[in-house]
Amino acid sequence: AFDCFEFAINFGIAFQIKNDLDDYMQKENSSDIKEGVYTAPIILIHSIDYQTLAIEKTLDLIHNYGERVKNSIRNIADSEYKTALIGITDNLWKLKN
Repeated sequence: AFDCFEFAINFGIAFQIKNDLDDYMQKENSSDIKEGVYTAPIILIHSIDYQTLAIEKTLDLIHNYGERVKNSIRNIADSEYKTALIGITDNLWKLKN
């Protein structure tokens, strides 16, 4: 059965962390940094001396929530909609170029 609650919560968390990471990566225009908002990427970057490792850990966090999302839809019959949901979820932990 499709667990709508699990899907929504985990996708929302993964999406927000990704949004926060994208915001951090644009440091000169980062509204979170300017406003002093402590997001997962900022907390990890300040707790780990090596910025690249902190970004990788943030991506791992997004990936973990993404796997929860995909797990919540595993029992749905294969369809173009399920494929789209998996594709959208997989794109969350890829860095923008």
